[in-house]
Amino acid sequence: MKPYTTPALKPFFIKLTQKCFGELGLRDREIVEYVAFVLTNFSRTENLYCIRDSTGKRLDSIVEMFIELNSYFHQENRSSLFREMEIYQHIGDYTLFMTGIFKESPTKKLQILKGSFMKLAGCCLGSYPIIWSFM
Repeated sequence: MKPYTTPALKPFFIKLTQKCFGELGLRDREIVEYVAFVLTNFSRTENLYCIRDSTGKRLDSIVEMFIELNSYFHQENRSSLFREMEIYQHIGDYTLFMTGIFKESPTKKLQILKGSFMKLAGCCLGSYPIIWSFM
C-alpha cells in the first residue's frame, strides 16, 4: 500500500491537529504528526479504501478487512507477513479516522450504534500493538 498523498494538505492538518490537541492538553509531536499523516493520507479516497481482496474487490468495511486478514492465517507459507502488517495498520488507521469523523452523532439511532461502534473501534485500534510486535 503506497499512499497517494496531497503534500499541501499535510502542513494544514499538522497545524489544525496541533491546535485541537493543544486545546485538549496533548502536545506530543509524534502523535500530532501521525494523526496529520492519517488525515492527509485518507483525504484521498483511494487511500481510504486501498485494501482489496484476492479477487481485487475494494474492501470498504472493517469486517471485510478482518476476513481478508484471516485468510492469511490459514496459509502454511507465512511469506505474507508484510501484507498482514499492512492490513493491520490500515485497520487501525481506518478506525482512528472513522472514530474521529463519527465521534458525535445528532440522531438517537446513531447514538445507540455509537456504543457498538466504539467497542469495535477499541478492538480495531488493538491492531497497532500487533504491528509493533512485527517490528
